[in-house]
Amino acid sequence: MSACQTAQKRFLFSTYQDPCLNEYCKEAVTDFPCVKSMSNAALFSRKDCFFWTNKRLISCLQEGQVVVRLAKASDFDEVLKLSKKLNDTFDYVPYRFHKWLLESNRISLVAEKGTEVVGFEECSIVDGEKSVLVEAGRVDPNHRRHGILGLLRALTPVLIREKFPKVVRTRYTVWSGAYQGVRKTNQKHNICDKELYHYDFLTYKVEPEHVSLKYNLENRSKLQPCPKEEFKKRILENASTSSLFPNNMLVIDWQPFKAIPANFKFIVQDQDRYFVDSSNGLARTLTSFSLGRFVQLVRGMMWTSTIYARDSKLCQSHVIHQLMSACQTAKGSFLFSTFQDPSLTRHCEEALTDIPGVTKMKEEESTQKMAVTDVLFFTNSNMGSRLFHRLGSSAALFSRKDCFLWTNKRLISCLQEGQVVVRLAKASDFDEVLKLSKKLKDTFDYVPYRFHKWLLEPNRISLVAEKGTEVVGFAEYSIVDGEKSALMEAGRIDPNHRGHGILGLLRDFTLVLIREKFPKVVRSRYTVWSGAYQAVRKTFQKHNICDKELYHYNFLTYKVEPEHVSLKYKLENCSKLQPCPKEEFKKRILENASTSSLFPNNMLVIDWQPFKAIPANFKFIVQDQDRYFVDSSNGLARTLTSFSLGRFVQLVRGMVWTSTIYARDAKLCQSHVIHQLMSAHQTAKGSFLFSTFQDPSLTRHCEEALTDIPGVTKMKEEESTQKMFIFEGEL
Repeated sequence: MSACQTAQKRFLFSTYQDPCLNEYCKEAVTDFPCVKSMSNAALFSRKDCFFWTNKRLISCLQEGQVVVRLAKASDFDEVLKLSKKLNDTFDYVPYRFHKWLLESNRISLVAEKGTEVVGFEECSIVDGEKSVLVEAGRVDPNHRRHGILGLLRALTPVLIREKFPKVVRTRYTVWSGAYQGVRKTNQKHNICDKELYHYDFLTYKVEPEHVSLKYNLENRSKLQPCPKEEFKKRILENASTSSLFPNNMLVIDWQPFKAIPANFKFIVQDQDRYFVDSSNGLARTLTSFSLGRFVQLVRGMMWTSTIYARDSKLCQSHVIHQLMSACQTAKGSFLFSTFQDPSLTRHCEEALTDIPGVTKMKEEESTQKMAVTDVLFFTNSNMGSRLFHRLGSSAALFSRKDCFLWTNKRLISCLQEGQVVVRLAKASDFDEVLKLSKKLKDTFDYVPYRFHKWLLEPNRISLVAEKGTEVVGFAEYSIVDGEKSALMEAGRIDPNHRGHGILGLLRDFTLVLIREKFPKVVRSRYTVWSGAYQAVRKTFQKHNICDKELYHYNFLTYKVEPEHVSLKYKLENCSKLQPCPKEEFKKRILENASTSSLFPNNMLVIDWQPFKAIPANFKFIVQDQDRYFVDSSNGLARTLTSFSLGRFVQLVRGMVWTSTIYARDAKLCQSHVIHQLMSAHQTAKGSFLFSTFQDPSLTRHCEEALTDIPGVTKMKEEESTQKMFIFEGEL
């Protein structure tokens, strides 16, 4: 009441209280008109929009400030350094990091001090979104005992609760060498986890060229392979098989999954090998089962297998069949491990005794063990809830002692048709982005073929606008020109949601992100097709956008049937050109100031992307299959009088060779067109489109060059000449 009497406009209202009073406070403000609980913590408001910052945990720990945030592809080098510091030759994180980031059921976090990654944790959501599986937890040895792993574990439940509200438990495995340390930590922090089960495991070094298994196979029970489809149908979907798996849990490669159909896609990998005993087959009660696969570790390849069997003979037979599978697949020496119930360990050892080329690893412990542990998710006994009470509550900037917590960057606005959320794109959005692409009915769309690649590149920001679960807008920006320019490479709005301000929201939110992550950026740049030019100009006038038109190119498009093409006559009448290798392209063109006069505004365009012709853009311009040409009369060492570059790109309608021609006269221009067509023809695996972008004064010469070539037909467009406009605006 006091706040309302004093306020002159709408405001945020927060209460701080003992945790036991939380529910009473919430009840007190329930059902008040114009009083709404905020699901996330707002940092500041602007008109009808709220901005949130990246989920991040900042704490002044013993040694200084540490930030916990979502991992990204650009963290790989730092994660690799962390792995090397651990001196753990069995570490697998470097070989799975990029794959983890692409999988929608995962959350990967890093703890950062300055620019150094000092901790890493990775979780997957399994069991029909009921369980969190902790697959990796790493802390820099120089920063241990500073609470970093606790910070990682504290933030993870917050992220999971938001994205996967059905989760009720956390599960993880512990190596026996670390078991006592984990137990002490759990007792210290009053973490009430439950040890479900433990497996023994054995590790052997195998030299496959010396291995002979003929005798061993002759004296073992007969097994049969279990195809992946049968594995799902006869094992995961068959309740009677669950008695073979302790706690109905199936372990592979240190990962314990419930043996249920919902986990099929998380368990199965392409090179897996599954076996069952053929006496019972797949149709009857399961008495034994094994699964194995190769995994990449720092020290090399390892075949990891798990054995489930009711008697010693079946157990030994599975061990030998898994070893045989590994030897058949291996390309060199490898490690071989078996995980099994402790009662079966002796039988596994016997099975692997006296096999040539198979040597048991000498470990500090006589028998290595793996414990499977379970804990209720985010209860009051959990470390996360002790650090942060009710993290989902409506605190404007939640603070407790020396810790601050921010929520995901998100822009929510009440638009004409309802609530729309703008957020960073993620790999799991692909299907929705693909649906959006299909609605546009643009056969020249390229977004579906670049989406996943864009998400992995650290100089990019990809956003989606979401209404409910439907993606209604998408925008993608890359940071170029030495982090001075933001290049908009894609902007898509659902036709059913146009005119509702969604593109404006995407653009506004992008500016917020760019300023935070790339503070040196001073301008934005983008290209516009002539078919959309008038609509863009009207939008500029309506919203008073003062972006400047820098230049425009004409472009031509032809359909090419390579099997009918003959360029011999055309090449004989062309000026001689020479290929320009990528290394020379950087040195002689991007690093040579005298060449800039050939490029309008010192800007080089390839595939609708306008880059400043400077060395800083080399890695963004160049792709493996590019073709560059210069006129050999001047060579690369003297003043540049012509240059062209081209490449194949994948569009919805098929492949197109896109080329840009820079030339001071007609003959050189035509020669570049023919050489680019020749490059495309040599590379093509079927019919394709061929396009040239050039200064309007050169268009007629390009058309002449492409006239009367068998198998080359000009596309019929609504406009007599297609154009591409380059715009630039200050940020």
